[in-house]
Amino acid sequence: MQILSNLPGRIRIAHHKLKNDTVLSQLAEYSKSIKGIDSVSGNMISGSLLIYYDYKTLTESELISLILKYCEPILQKRRKLRAHKGDKFWRDILHGGMIGSLAICTVSGFYGPKKIHLITGLLFILVSAEHTRINRRLLFR
Repeated sequence: MQILSNLPGRIRIAHHKLKNDTVLSQLAEYSKSIKGIDSVSGNMISGSLLIYYDYKTLTESELISLILKYCEPILQKRRKLRAHKGDKFWRDILHGGMIGSLAICTVSGFYGPKKIHLITGLLFILVSAEHTRINRRLLFR
C-alpha cells in the first residue's frame, strides 16, 4: 500500500488491488466504520481511497495503523486459479500439438518441401493461439 498524499484531515492511499470493485468497497465500508472518519471515497480507475478524517480525534499514525491492520489481509489474498477437470486432457493435446507441429515445421524448413513447412507453421500458430486463449488467466495476470 502506498500513501499518495497526506495532509492533516485528509489522506489518499493507493494499491493496485483497489482497482477491484469488491476490494475497494470492502475497504471503504470498513474505513467509514472507524470513529473519527468523516467521509471516504474510492476511485477504481486509479486504485485509490481518499479519506477525510478529524485529525483532532484521530492521529495520522493511528489512522494508518488501523487501515493497514484491516487492509493487509484483504490486499494479500490471492485467488487460486484452478484448471477444470477436463482441461488436463486438452492441455496435453495442445502441448503435444505445439511441440509436434514446431518440430515438423523446423525439420521441413531445412530438409523438406516448403508446403509442409508452411502448413505445419500455420498449425503451430493456431494451436499456440488456442493455448494462449485457454490459459490467458494464468498468462496475463
